[in-house]
Amino acid sequence: MFEEKLTEKVEICNEILKDCRNELYLNMRFLDVALHSLTPEPTMEIPRTAVNGVVFRYNPEFLTEQYRVGNVPVNRCYFHSILHCLFGHVWKRREEEEIPLWNLACDIAAEYIIDTLPCRCLRNPPKPYRRAVYDGLLKNISVIHGEGVFHLLQKAELDIRVLARMIQEFTVDDHSLWQREDSGPQSPLEQQNRWEDIRDKME
Repeated sequence: MFEEKLTEKVEICNEILKDCRNELYLNMRFLDVALHSLTPEPTMEIPRTAVNGVVFRYNPEFLTEQYRVGNVPVNRCYFHSILHCLFGHVWKRREEEEIPLWNLACDIAAEYIIDTLPCRCLRNPPKPYRRAVYDGLLKNISVIHGEGVFHLLQKAELDIRVLARMIQEFTVDDHSLWQREDSGPQSPLEQQNRWEDIRDKME
């Protein structure tokens, strides 16, 4: 019975993701190749979603709950993962102690891009807290991107409670698949080069 329900839920999730990709494509046609470069893969081993440059791994329970809220949360979640791949966040090597700040910096960078795009399918007006974080960053760097945010966070040496609040606000997906060598038939370098090529063609 459980397996039947799970199979049914996965089929629903496949339709949700198909609709998501179509809606994003209709609003941003230049994303065509990028949107179809991840293979959906259901799993109950993660609470949300995760990406490694090859697969978009998702928890069916999480995805259907997001869809109950509306299509915007699903669109934002999927596009967030696409941005991690396009900007090479997935393959950047960091020391163990640097990983939490790097994860946060990449999430802030991805969410900033999504929050500033004039697309109805992604529209979720930033809360005052988000706007304050963005404004604070833009006083120190001209463009919000993963590397720049990471170095600012390092330099700031923020209180643990401040970091926890930022992580709570900007975390969208699981980054446990990043920097993994066992991520498919292509090596991490081949994957990174493929996404760089996609990004160059988009530009």
